[in-house]
Amino acid sequence: MEFRQIQTFLEIHRQGSFVNAAARLALTQPALSRQISLLERELGAKLFFRSAAGTRLTPEGEKLLGPANDLEHSLRNIQESLKSKESISGRYTISCGGTIAAYVLPQAVRKIRQKHPDLLVRVVEGDAYDTLRSVSGGESELGILSGQPADSELESEFYFRDEIVPVVGLSHPLARRRRMSAASLGDFECVSHHPASAIRQAVEKKWKALRLKPRIVMELRSMESVLRSVEAGVGVGFVSRLSVSKKMRVLPISELVSQRDFYFCFRRRSRGMDQFIDLLRNTGS
Repeated sequence: MEFRQIQTFLEIHRQGSFVNAAARLALTQPALSRQISLLERELGAKLFFRSAAGTRLTPEGEKLLGPANDLEHSLRNIQESLKSKESISGRYTISCGGTIAAYVLPQAVRKIRQKHPDLLVRVVEGDAYDTLRSVSGGESELGILSGQPADSELESEFYFRDEIVPVVGLSHPLARRRRMSAASLGDFECVSHHPASAIRQAVEKKWKALRLKPRIVMELRSMESVLRSVEAGVGVGFVSRLSVSKKMRVLPISELVSQRDFYFCFRRRSRGMDQFIDLLRNTGS
């Protein structure tokens, strides 16, 4: 068994297809298939189900996934220990939600790549469940979550504090008010994120504490849809302060402002992970 076969196995799992994994590893498809065939022959088990919809692990493949990730992590630690303290290279996949993907990471990743051209950074957007599953399964080296993960097998570290604020478009009647109370929102319609979103859950805690029952006229899954609807004057929205545009006005209702803390989460601490987190912290929010 060779380590490159393990790397090939992991890349096929992460990419979801032999074609994408071959492109990622700069291999021809026959060469990639040959490596997996050799690995399957040595292990005496089929590792992947292949179909038109993509590739997924067999039960035997699922058993190999954890040890394969551990082996990859161990090799990375060895490589990091041989490098100078100032250098960082390799590949890191970050799994995160829409706010981080849209308003924090683009600028941070650009600055990091300018200073460390040998460092490859990949960003995968999803909800909290997607992020936890990706980090736990070894598909992403790093996750960024609003709140600490409950999974005892994951480590976490504080990143930064964000605010969720009530906003309206500049054409909305409330945009001209200088003073108002939370109770006055009952007379106006609201644009909301879907119930499973972290922002919606944080906002609902405020609503419940203040005994508010907003009239929700739009319930949207996309952050971009919420922002565009608010800008168009459809109703009151609740968004990250990071995403407030010049076409919006933050309403002067301090009791409706929610705070949320973002955390880095990862499976294991290493010098390379500490370096990567420091880079994000120093170039992000």
